[in-house]
Amino acid sequence: MKEIRELADLMTECGLTRLEYERDGLRVALERGSAAPVAAVAATEQPPQSVGTAVTAPLVGIVYGSREPGAEPLAAVGQSVKKGDTVCVIEAMKMFCEVSAPCDGTVLAVLFENGALAEFGATLLTIG
Repeated sequence: MKEIRELADLMTECGLTRLEYERDGLRVALERGSAAPVAAVAATEQPPQSVGTAVTAPLVGIVYGSREPGAEPLAAVGQSVKKGDTVCVIEAMKMFCEVSAPCDGTVLAVLFENGALAEFGATLLTIG
């Protein structure tokens, strides 16, 4: 129940009208009336190319390309990554979640804007 309240607070804080969250087999979807527009990485966005493996947002939150402001990006176009390497981080409810590469390969595209809101399931990067 506490986590649901925190999710509702996050919705208000970020001006969200819909939020989906999944953890340990429990899926929660919250929705409320209109709010101010927020820049977001939409779950329906598709990578500009059809090749490669999509790296998607595992939760709703603010996505960052590095662990600290001003630090080198964790993944850049043309960079080689190994399965399990951290390619970006998402901040939700003042917690940071590392997003890992699902396979070995080369980063083909970075599809998020640093500091933008990422929706659950949004494609953040592609690896080929």
